[in-house]
Amino acid sequence: NNASKDRVDAISSSSSSSPSGASRRIATGEEWTFRGPGVYHPLVTVEVVEVIKGIIVGPYEALYLRALCDCVDVTDTPRKTGEEWLMRREGFYLPEVHEKLVSKIEGFELDLNRAIHLRAKRTFTDIYGRHRKAGAEWLVDSSMAQIHIPEVEEEFIRTVHPLNLSSGEYVVIVNAWADHGEGEGEGEAAAEGPTMGAKKIVEGPRSLFLKPHETLENGEIETAYILTPENALYVRSLEEHLDTTVPERPVRRRAGDKWMVCGPLRYIPSTKVQVLRKGRATLAIE
Repeated sequence: NNASKDRVDAISSSSSSSPSGASRRIATGEEWTFRGPGVYHPLVTVEVVEVIKGIIVGPYEALYLRALCDCVDVTDTPRKTGEEWLMRREGFYLPEVHEKLVSKIEGFELDLNRAIHLRAKRTFTDIYGRHRKAGAEWLVDSSMAQIHIPEVEEEFIRTVHPLNLSSGEYVVIVNAWADHGEGEGEGEAAAEGPTMGAKKIVEGPRSLFLKPHETLENGEIETAYILTPENALYVRSLEEHLDTTVPERPVRRRAGDKWMVCGPLRYIPSTKVQVLRKGRATLAIE
C-alpha cells in the first residue's frame, strides 16, 4: 500500500528497479527509497535501512523537516544541508530519503481571548510579509490569523490573554509600543518594538493584549477618580505639558507646578502628573 516505503542502502554497486520496472545504476553507499504500492525483493548488494511510515498532515498542521544533504524538496525548492522548513501541504506525506522529520507541529488557535508571544530565532520575513530581526519579539492575534503555525525561525514564548477594561477603568502601560492597539502595520514598521520607559494610558471600555516587554504601572487596572463638587485632587506636574483637563481652558504646566483638580469631574491623571492627595474643595471668598 501507499502507507510506507523502504529506505535502502547500496552495499556495493548495483542496479535498482522501481515499481514501474524502470532500472538505474546505484553507486556504493547511495541511499534511495522504494515507494509502494509494490513488492520489493532486496538484492544481496542492498541493505534495507528502515521502513518509512507515511504521515497524515491535517488542517492547521505542518511537518518540521530538515535537509540531510543538498536536495530539492517536493515543492521543487532547493534546500541546503541542514536547512529547515515547514511542509504545510494537507494530506498524506512520505518523507524523502534526504529529509529528516524533526516534528509534527499543530497550529495555535487565536481568538479575542488568546494571542501568542513569539521571538525570532534569526532575521527573516514571516508568513504575513513582516520583516523580523533576530531576537525581535511580537504578538500574533486573531486580527492577523485564526490559526498560526509557528515558522522554523519563530520561537513560541507563551500564550497571552487580554486585559478587559470596563468603563471608568484605565491602565498605565510602561515600555509602551508606539502603535499599541493599532495593529502591527506592514513591512518595516512591524519591526518596531517597545520604547523602554515610555508610558501610555489606555482607557476602558476596551480589551487589549499587552505586547512583549510592556507592563502595568502599579501592576494593576486602575479606576478613574470620580470627583464631586465637594472633592478635589492635589496634583503636581512631573514635566512641562499642556493640561487639557478642561478642554475649553487648556493650561501650560511647568515641571514642579502644583494645583487643585476640582469636581464635578471624572479624572484620569496624565502620565506627566502625580496625584499627591485627595481632599475636599474649599471656596475662597475675597
